[in-house]
Amino acid sequence: MAGRIAPNEVRIFLQDSVYQVNGTYTIAGILIIEPGIEIVFLDNGRMIDSVGGRIIADSRLSAAYNGTPPSSIGLLEYSDPRYFLNSAVVQETNFAEPTIQGGLTYPGNFTNPSGYGKYNYIFNVVLDTVTKRIENLKSGDSLPGQGEGYGQGSNKVVITPMRAIMYTASRLWLTDDIIRFQQWRRLFGGTPNIPVSAASRKIVFRG
Repeated sequence: MAGRIAPNEVRIFLQDSVYQVNGTYTIAGILIIEPGIEIVFLDNGRMIDSVGGRIIADSRLSAAYNGTPPSSIGLLEYSDPRYFLNSAVVQETNFAEPTIQGGLTYPGNFTNPSGYGKYNYIFNVVLDTVTKRIENLKSGDSLPGQGEGYGQGSNKVVITPMRAIMYTASRLWLTDDIIRFQQWRRLFGGTPNIPVSAASRKIVFRG
């Protein structure tokens, strides 16, 4: 592959594939690399982190989906953004990143972006709950919402990279009845958990 991720775009590499870079791949938006990925740089392959671009390749990313029925929180569909954002549905593992901003523990079922300052612009992205698209959160952008408390004048909400991976892996933007009314699954039925297994935690770059 080669090409460009535009400033407002988010691209997520999921762990069920080997990615081959055979030209210049420029990242002006955000690239999230799930633990368990292998990226192979072929001859003339290179990845350029352009001005304002972000690459998140952190093998500590960890989250588990518990399959809670939507009916238990007063909802109908598994693809409902309110279900996706509910802290009872996904458990995200905390980790500290003191080099960015103090001693904050992140994400802790992240629901309060206003208290995380630079963390938002280093790690987080935005989910548009109407278009069901994941968008970049660029430095200087105002924070549109917070976790399950969205909907107060904005259809956009800040989410963690773990949630972004789960959303993409589970294809929650689709309107197919299988996606709407069944528990989250990756393509071919795999678990949406991150990592899928302890053995798939590494991110490997070869060239």
